[in-house]
Amino acid sequence: MSWKSKLSPESRIRLLIALGPLAGLAFILSVFLNRLQNPDLDFLSGFLIGFSIVGNLAYIYVTTRYLRNK
Repeated sequence: MSWKSKLSPESRIRLLIALGPLAGLAFILSVFLNRLQNPDLDFLSGFLIGFSIVGNLAYIYVTTRYLRNK
């Protein structure tokens, strides 16, 4: 059984809305890792930037849909 079916729609929306600040923190961490100029951290930094982009897009989509329904 999927964990998605166990969550109520309100709690799913709250989790997706919490994705926005988490994506912002991922972006700040990736910028900090880039400043270290360590080539071993390039993959992690790129992963965090990708997570930040996808997280912010999902956050914008969910919040605009949620506010439009209210």
